[in-house]
Amino acid sequence: MSLLISLLYLLLNIAVFLLCVAIIWWALRWFGIGIDPLVMKIAQFIIALVVIIMVVSWFAGVLPPRGIFSGPFPGMIAA
Repeated sequence: MSLLISLLYLLLNIAVFLLCVAIIWWALRWFGIGIDPLVMKIAQFIIALVVIIMVVSWFAGVLPPRGIFSGPFPGMIAA
């Protein structure tokens, strides 16, 4: 159940972030400030990167630890 709640929380965070981006874009258009197409492409790349970082950090928190960091003594290799 907590996995579902954390997924919904992730989707809520992404929706709020995209809403803020849309409000800024709308405000710039309302004030008559044009956006250069190159700047728009860079902004889209940054927005996509932030969303990917959100999803990857969610996966890192949800998935169980594996490898050498999952034992009772993290970082120590068992003999």
